[in-house]
Amino acid sequence: MVDKFSKLNNIGNNAALSEKGPSTSNDLVTKKKLVSNLPVKAEERFNELKQKGKVSGTFNAYILQALLNNLDIDEKK
Repeated sequence: MVDKFSKLNNIGNNAALSEKGPSTSNDLVTKKKLVSNLPVKAEERFNELKQKGKVSGTFNAYILQALLNNLDIDEKK
C-alpha cells in the first residue's frame, strides 16, 4: 500500500523560493558571533560620525568591514 503522504514529498522541490540545504559552491558562509567587551565609546563615536554623514550603514557592518580590511592588511605582511 502506498503511503498517502508519499506523493507530497517532492512537491515544491523546484519552486523558485524553495528552501535548500547548505551549498557547496562559493556562496558566502556566515557565522553568528558576538563581540565581547565592546567599548561603549566606540559605538558612541560611530553614532557621532553617522550623524555628521561621515559614515553610513550599521555599526555591525562597520565592524565587519574594519575586520576584513585589517585581515587584508595583515595577509600582505
